[in-house]
Amino acid sequence: TSTELVSGAYDESTGTWKAVVRSGDGTERVLRPRHLLFANGLVGFPRIPELPGLKDFTGDVMHTSVFTNGANWRGKKALVLGTGTSAHDVAQDLHSNGVDTTIVQRGSTTVISINPSAKLVYGLYEGVPLEDADLFVSTNTLPVTRQNLQQLTARMVELDKKMIDGLIARGFKWDIGEDKAGHQMKIRTRYGGYYLNAGCAELIIDGQVGLLQFDQIDRFVAGGALLKDGTVKPADMIVLATGFVTQEVLVGKLLGPEIAKKVGPVWGLGPDGEMNNMWKRTAQEGLWFVGGSFTNCRLYSRFVALQLSLIHIPSPRD
Repeated sequence: TSTELVSGAYDESTGTWKAVVRSGDGTERVLRPRHLLFANGLVGFPRIPELPGLKDFTGDVMHTSVFTNGANWRGKKALVLGTGTSAHDVAQDLHSNGVDTTIVQRGSTTVISINPSAKLVYGLYEGVPLEDADLFVSTNTLPVTRQNLQQLTARMVELDKKMIDGLIARGFKWDIGEDKAGHQMKIRTRYGGYYLNAGCAELIIDGQVGLLQFDQIDRFVAGGALLKDGTVKPADMIVLATGFVTQEVLVGKLLGPEIAKKVGPVWGLGPDGEMNNMWKRTAQEGLWFVGGSFTNCRLYSRFVALQLSLIHIPSPRD
């Protein structure tokens, strides 16, 4: 509906929010809901890092959030900073549009195939009633989940050995994830640092997409990246696949720093082994968070709905 939340403040006396929303034509109005549910994914606005010399670069600079396709840069040279999902997808699109593309790796990344490896996670749904499989996913404790993921990841590495060895041989920094629990644990802890291969891994292995380590770069200059060996890696465009700020930063911007501090981290594993502030009551009355994949949303939205309905069940006196 082209409407955005501009700001929100909680009124303790009425138990409602004063939520200011702005429509596409710029009109603002005030709503007073009892609850605010952030169902906007898990991240906020784009993270634009301060990179040495980037302001001196005379080509095009953009974040992946505004990238559409590489058709306008056919025949040009591009650097894509990052090796997560967005970076690989953008690099693959640029390559398919005839752009000489190099991906720049800043940190080690877990890369596995979509089929068969990533699909192994959902194997428990085969031949099992949906409701039973959902319970297995949603009620396991962290130690059991970690052990399950370690076993699955070991199998993934076995299945993807050729691809992984090929990436490492090209100089790609590959990792198996924290506690050898693979990309699924990375999803739970940081929602990043992995790539499910949709074809870009083979392009890197075959040298069709270049690979450069960020620590080889001294600084950016007008015509590209000045490397520490004194050579310049030429570029006409730089795409920043540098991720997004955390949800709590967005909460601070919209609802104020006090509420953001009161609620704390959103997503990631908390001390109790559960997801921080996800799909459950938070320290701020009337503020909820739902997010993750379609699977997460399908599983846990029902629990959020149940909690909301229980809060508002009339007492016998009402």
